[in-house]
Order: sequence, then C-alpha cells, then structure tokens
Amino acid sequence: MAGDPHRSLPERLFAVDRVEHSIAVRVLLGLPLPLLLIPLGFLAGVPHPAIMWFVASMTVFLSGWVGGFLSGATATGVAAVIVHQSLLPLHEDHGWLGSAEMFEFLAFIAAGLIVSLLHGQLRATVRKLDRRRIEARDQARQLEQTRTELEEARARLELALDSAQIGVWSRELQTGRVHWDARVTAMLGVPADVIASGRFSEFWHAHILPEDAARLAGIERMAEGQPRHDIVRLRLDDGRLRTIQMTSLLRRHDGVPVELVGTSRDITSDLEAQQQLHLALSRLEIARDATNIGFWRWELATGRVDWDRRVLTWFELAHIPREALTYDHWRSRLHPEDEARVLQTIWAACEDGEPRLVVYRLQLPSGEERHIKSSGVVERDAAGQPIAMIG
Repeated sequence: MAGDPHRSLPERLFAVDRVEHSIAVRVLLGLPLPLLLIPLGFLAGVPHPAIMWFVASMTVFLSGWVGGFLSGATATGVAAVIVHQSLLPLHEDHGWLGSAEMFEFLAFIAAGLIVSLLHGQLRATVRKLDRRRIEARDQARQLEQTRTELEEARARLELALDSAQIGVWSRELQTGRVHWDARVTAMLGVPADVIASGRFSEFWHAHILPEDAARLAGIERMAEGQPRHDIVRLRLDDGRLRTIQMTSLLRRHDGVPVELVGTSRDITSDLEAQQQLHLALSRLEIARDATNIGFWRWELATGRVDWDRRVLTWFELAHIPREALTYDHWRSRLHPEDEARVLQTIWAACEDGEPRLVVYRLQLPSGEERHIKSSGVVERDAAGQPIAMIG
C-alpha cells in the first residue's frame, strides 16, 4: 500500500502501513533528529540560544510529523536536554540556566508536547481518511466491475431475445403507460408515428380481437410471482391475423400492484406449421388405412420394438403395453419355417445398409396364419454403426 503510485506525498507520509508500529519503534523515531544538535553545539562552541531553540524546534516538528505523538515527545525531551547542556557555559557561575532561559526551556517542552499531540491527532485523522479513501476506491472498483458484468449480461440477454424473436413489454398500472421494445413493434407492424408518440395502448386495443381482449380483463389482479400465459390474436392494418404468445408477471410495491411486465412471441408461423403437419399426418393416416400399411421401429441395442396400432392388431399383441414390447414378442409370432430366412435377411441389411423386402408368415395364438410383407431400412449413428431398423 505504501508504494501506491496514486497517493499524494502527505498520504504516503501518513500511510496506514507506516504508522502501525510498536511503541518502542515510535519512541526510537524521535531520537535521530535531536542528536544532530550535539555536533552543532560542539562546532559552535557556545552557540546562540535562539539558534539552538530554533533547530531544536525543527527537530521536534519533523519527529512528530514522521512518528506521531510518541516520536515528538521523545524528540522534545532529548532536544531540551541537549540545548540545556549546550547553554550551560553561559551560566558557569551557578551551573543552571537563568530565569529567562529557564522560561524558554519550559516553554519549549510544553510547545513540543502540544505540537506532538497535534501531530498525533492529525496523523490519526489522516489514517481514517486514508482508510476511507481506500474503501471508497475499492467500492468504486466493485461498482465498476458490477456495471461491466451487468452490461455483459444485458448484451447476452438481448442476443438471446433476438435469436428467439421474443419481445419485452411493460405497462404501468397507475398511469396506463405502455412500453414496447423494438422486437414487439416489429412483430406487430406498429407504424412509425405510433412508435414516436408512444400510443402503444391505443394501437393494442384497436387491433386485438374482442374475445381475446375480454379474456385479458382483470389481468392486474393476477397473483404476485405467478407468471400468466395467454395467447391472443391481433388483426393488423394489412388484414393479416397474428397470433401472439404472452407471458405476464405482476410487480408490486409495498403490496400494491404497480406494473405488469412480460414477453411476447409471434407464434403465427408455428401454428401454421402445426396445422400443415396435422394435415399431412391426417392424409398419411388416410393413405395407410386405404393401403393397409403399418409402421414399426426396432432398437437393436435394447431390443425394444415400437409398433403402430395396425401392426399390434396383426400380431395379436394389442393387449401388451407398447413400452413393454420387445424383439422377443415379434419372434414369438414368426412362423418356424420362415424364421431362419427372415433373420438372415435382417442381418444382411445391418451389414450392407441396403433396404430389404421380405415376406413371411405369422403363427398366431388364435391359430390363424397371416402373411406379412415387410420392408425396412437400417438407421445408423454418427459413427456409421447400426442402431435401429425402421419399416
């Protein structure tokens, strides 16, 4: 800490790590400077009292500045003794200082102790300020780090919302003010003048279908902390019908509802894709009924077999739960005379990966013998190893 380049000279002199010394060390800090008075008195012979007191005062001041009260008090005592001994030759007749010099002696000691005390208090104050400055600097660094982390988290959130095409909105319950981000305005085709004026609430009520608006009435009375999910439809200005999936959350302050916040996602394309898939599956089901075709899948590693309802009926296995069906159930229905030929065809398909067509007979518990024409292809993993057969 003492080597911190950002600290001023007074901060370095009064630095915390420079004053947390033992009492003995602080006392010793008051010795060096007063001892300089000895060669001064020796060289000057009988020095002038004013010069000696001035130099002594400077040693006390500097000692107190460097070491605080204990160093200053030590320097005061040592300097007073040295000056006293240096001025004795002026009073050889009685071996002691005159009244004026004695007053100066006592005044010097008192002033030295007062100055040392003030230095000690000053140093204590500076130490407190130094600690507070360090704490404030550390807090500023933590705040800056937190701000940076928040900005990074917000950037990641924005990227995730953009990727998922999810918009964010809010509505203040007291003022009715609505805020939509750019993703919401884009998915709803909000005109520029509405965006500029912020008339989002008017746009919403003008375009939402009445029956969906009725379902949202009283949404502000929803339970706190419990998200609400709604699907609403809006008729846009160009006549298109958009379906929006909403998630809402109520925010309270002192128990009073203050704001609704949530997300919106345009699921129109998803619903259209689901409808197309449902239509395709319906057509496929009709075609299967017309051609009497069933589908199956056999997992080679586990032996589990998945059959549709037609195959289950053909094999007279509809009474067994589908998740419990295995390869052994299929093989138990296979006619003994066809078993070797069918199994050889299956293993050949697993080896070369070519589709296979095989005709075999079923020997059913009811005594009925049924003929099956089955085609299948091998499903492989990323390493090219066979994992299942589908047919």
